[in-house]
Amino acid sequence: MPEYLAPGVYVEEVSFRAKSIEGVSTSTAGFVGPTRFGPTQGEPELLTSFADFERIYGGLEPLDFDGTMRTNYLAYGVRAFFEEGGSRLYVARIYEPAATASPTDGGHAATTNAGIASPAPATVTLRARFPGAAGNLRVTLLPRFSPAIPLSSPRLQEHDV
Repeated sequence: MPEYLAPGVYVEEVSFRAKSIEGVSTSTAGFVGPTRFGPTQGEPELLTSFADFERIYGGLEPLDFDGTMRTNYLAYGVRAFFEEGGSRLYVARIYEPAATASPTDGGHAATTNAGIASPAPATVTLRARFPGAAGNLRVTLLPRFSPAIPLSSPRLQEHDV
């Protein structure tokens, strides 16, 4: 409260201490960068462990940029974040689609049709789940069953590439 000693003269005591900085949570962060595979659209994924990152975006393996192998710095950063006590991490993958990708397929690798040689030919359509080099793999099917038996694989998991 100012003290009035004379007309036009005011004395007010002011603290020169800096305001204290309030603590904020350091257990939640957000990373953006290239990964081996994973979603490129929509909300960033919330991860609570490095195992979540490996399952959704791939591991520590180097990234292939036009035939040049580069260190996967994002994966190493994610691992360090969780090793240092981080608990919640939002990750958004960035990806530049190849010039040959069709704009109608969301940047995913082109659909590939492969015929199966059998008395009654069947067609199998293979499509990469996410864009990237992992979608360029080659698949050879050697059926050893009757064409009347439907194709299925109980060993494939949701995030298999």
